[in-house]
Amino acid sequence: MSKKIENDRLTFPNKNEFKLFINRFSILKGQALFKRRIELGLTQHELAGRARLMGIPLSQPAISSAESGYARTTNLTLDKIAEALGGIEELTITFREVPGERK
Repeated sequence: MSKKIENDRLTFPNKNEFKLFINRFSILKGQALFKRRIELGLTQHELAGRARLMGIPLSQPAISSAESGYARTTNLTLDKIAEALGGIEELTITFREVPGERK
């Protein structure tokens, strides 16, 4: 993936590179949500029920899609899941060049 970081701004040379980045980022967010849910000892169904009790409209299929890294999961849905989990303290993403990728 070819990208450039200047002045805290991330730029991509084309739309496909941006889409690739978003897909990878979605997977990382999904993994963080899954990890937190497992730490709390909740099933997806239990988490959906917990969310409903908090007044957060959230279904088990939405949780499953988000945890799998489905790129079309909206940030609003991800925020709802994080809220139902009691928040996610930290999500660290490290950028590195992958050997063989175009710069």
